[in-house]
Amino acid sequence: AKGTHKTCKDYYASIGQFIRWCVVMKYINGNPLENVKPKFKKPKSADQERRRWEDSELHQLLSHPVFIQAPVKVMWVTSLVLYQGMRPGEVCQLRINDIGGIDGIDTISITDGGDKQRVKNTQSVRVVPLHNHLIDSGFLCYVDLRRQQGHCQLFDYKPTGRNQDWSRSYCNQFAKLLTEAGFTAGDRPTAYSLRHTFIDVLKKADVAEHLVAEVVGHTHEKMTFGRYGKKSSLATLQGVVNTFQIQTGGEA
Repeated sequence: AKGTHKTCKDYYASIGQFIRWCVVMKYINGNPLENVKPKFKKPKSADQERRRWEDSELHQLLSHPVFIQAPVKVMWVTSLVLYQGMRPGEVCQLRINDIGGIDGIDTISITDGGDKQRVKNTQSVRVVPLHNHLIDSGFLCYVDLRRQQGHCQLFDYKPTGRNQDWSRSYCNQFAKLLTEAGFTAGDRPTAYSLRHTFIDVLKKADVAEHLVAEVVGHTHEKMTFGRYGKKSSLATLQGVVNTFQIQTGGEA
């Protein structure tokens, strides 16, 4: 089956673990993978696999009538992925109660505690301060409106497909929007690239890597310095989140 370098390695490791268990339990006589040495070659570097949005591209997108007139949920999901560095699926599955406040700081909780909510890994469960841009743009007013309307979910997206993907519908909408805004398919950044842009801006601002990891929910050693111990304060993470700034020739 076709998959990313990391996905193939993870599948192979899981299969190998299962076969070793079968040997221990004497369900099979030997390990057929014992002398197999697979190579999982990465076709491109991580930076090449998913390029970031350039400021000029963000200006083209965010100022385009197609985006301005898009459904409000598309606008807010896009803004949350960009300004919070969240995964599209994490945003699309948000509940109203996941938006709150602690010690005077407005926050977003990324959790697997709600109905059909999922996270990628244990480090993905996190509480992150809201970016000032979102607050100033009226995001909390949108949250209050949804609450007054009696909704549980923040957006009207549903998990679909065998993998129960929360972001499939949004990503399809976003791709169509990009085409209508003049971006050529196959030669453009994606919805997930908005998250990559957030991370890249913080990297270039010399924000400590373990702080970026706490904000975006990374566990990879190259992104987290391994097990970095006690979580940082919300006040610290608030400064990290608001380090993200973009120049689009106008407000995003």
